[in-house]
Amino acid sequence: MRTIKVIYQSQTGFTQAFAQQLAQTLHAELVDTKLIAPKDFEHVDVVLYGGHVSGHQIAGFKRFYRQYAELLPPHFLVFGTGIFPMSLTEVEKLQVKSFATCHQQPVFRYLQGQPEVDLPWRLRLKLKVKGGTDAETSGLEAVRPVLEAVDHLL
Repeated sequence: MRTIKVIYQSQTGFTQAFAQQLAQTLHAELVDTKLIAPKDFEHVDVVLYGGHVSGHQIAGFKRFYRQYAELLPPHFLVFGTGIFPMSLTEVEKLQVKSFATCHQQPVFRYLQGQPEVDLPWRLRLKLKVKGGTDAETSGLEAVRPVLEAVDHLL
């Protein structure tokens, strides 16, 4: 079984909610960037880093990458969070600006909406979520792009 670690930076709790949902769904350890240490990368197969998108940058990513690039496993995924949709052009600008100093460009996914956890993720990937919120931007559907990317990496 692969060991997955979800690392996040969150000022308001928005990104933290996505990170918590991902960690719970993937049975991964969850670590705030304020508490990360080099030993946290030992015996880890996949690292997910998450931060809020602002000004075509992912909060805290450049500092995180500078400090821990040499310790990251080959399977490294970055997710940016936000309330509003981003066009493909905006996502491309974000990637260029955020990952310019990366030795190898990480897999990137933008998560837009409201996270929440109910059903097991593999089941929710197959079912359309119905209820009081928009299935495209809430619940497990909001983190689906990251779950699919992790599934593809493994």
